[in-house]
Amino acid sequence: MSDEFFKQVFGDLQEQLDAVKRRLEDLPNSVDARFDLAAETIELSYQIDRLYLTANSSQKRKLLRTILSNCILNGATLTPIYRKPFDLIAKGVVSNNKLGDWDSVEAVCVIP
Repeated sequence: MSDEFFKQVFGDLQEQLDAVKRRLEDLPNSVDARFDLAAETIELSYQIDRLYLTANSSQKRKLLRTILSNCILNGATLTPIYRKPFDLIAKGVVSNNKLGDWDSVEAVCVIP
């Protein structure tokens, strides 16, 4: 193996190692940010009915835009399409792993 080839391969591996080290250094920040988002989402899910009922029109619109990406009207049935991570909470409600009073969110979908 020539010195030039060795230096090239070693340099490539060193770059890859440096990239992995940078990603590992950023990992705690990423985990903290995800944990904060999860905590805020769960907290909002517990308060959503009270927040909606006491909000003005603008605040209601903002709350709905935060939680819903769309609603589908099929005949007389209005089905909410939740944004992430609210979709995971809604799935938990459907499977009876209730994390909050999400029945009120479905009712919120029909209120203009």
